[in-house]
Amino acid sequence: MSAVARSTAPVTAEEDRLDQLRRGAAADDARRAAVDLLIAAGLIREEHPWVLHDPDSGSWSIDFDRATESVDALTVEHEKWGLTPSLLSVLEMAASLADGLTVHLRHVLPDLDDEHTSLVMAAIAEAAGHPDAEPPQP
Repeated sequence: MSAVARSTAPVTAEEDRLDQLRRGAAADDARRAAVDLLIAAGLIREEHPWVLHDPDSGSWSIDFDRATESVDALTVEHEKWGLTPSLLSVLEMAASLADGLTVHLRHVLPDLDDEHTSLVMAAIAEAAGHPDAEPPQP
């Protein structure tokens, strides 16, 4: 009888944080897509006002109300936070998916770079319940 080898590598603090953020949105396709989008774009740094950490419990979460509030404020001072116009558009799209922020695509889409455009398209597919959707081939 052979035993199946299991990885015994310890979970890093970063892996635990990402896992907590994903579990917090697991029951809702749109929120899960928004969390995955923020993670993929690197928008979950501890200094961001929408990333919450409870030091007593060690838990992490994303406050999408704060993300929505931050979009307007960051439009003026996005450079102070190290956010390019493309990253600001990603934040807007994530807030829209998770919390219903009204986004005018005509204004948001032109600011997305190639990488962020792909991430946003994948998030929209995931939010629609099609996480494995592939873009049409020409």
